Amino acid sequence: MNIFKSILLVATLIFFSGTNSVFAQTDMATSTVSEDSSEFVILSSLNIQDVKILSKENNNFKIYFNLSNAEIIQSGVKYGVKLVEESTNGPVVIDEKIYPETLSLSENSVSSEIIDYSAPKI
Repeated sequence: MNIFKSILLVATLIFFSGTNSVFAQTDMATSTVSEDSSEFVILSSLNIQDVKILSKENNNFKIYFNLSNAEIIQSGVKYGVKLVEESTNGPVVIDEKIYPETLSLSENSVSSEIIDYSAPKI
C-alpha cells in the first residue's frame, strides 16, 4: 500500500464543535433533506480548502490546509486526520488522529493551518 496515496485529506479532515461532531463532507447524492424542507437547518458553514502535503519523510507528513467559515460564528472547532485504505469491501480506517488545538472562526474568516501527521508503519 502506498501510504502517500492513502491519505484522504480533503474528505477526512474532521471538525468537532463542542461535543457534537460535524464532518466536512456530505454525500449529496444520498441526502434525503431538500433545501425546501422545513427540516433543513445550517449547522456549520466550514469548508476545507487548499489542502497540500508540503513534505513527506518516511511516514511523517507536513500538511497545509485552510479552514474557511462563511456565515455562522464557529467556536470549539477541532480537526483531525483519518488514514483510509480502499479495499474490495470499501474504505477501511487505518488510523485517526484528532489534534488538541481548538479554534474559533468568525464570520467570513479563513484560518491557515499546518499540521504534522505520523502515519503508522504498515
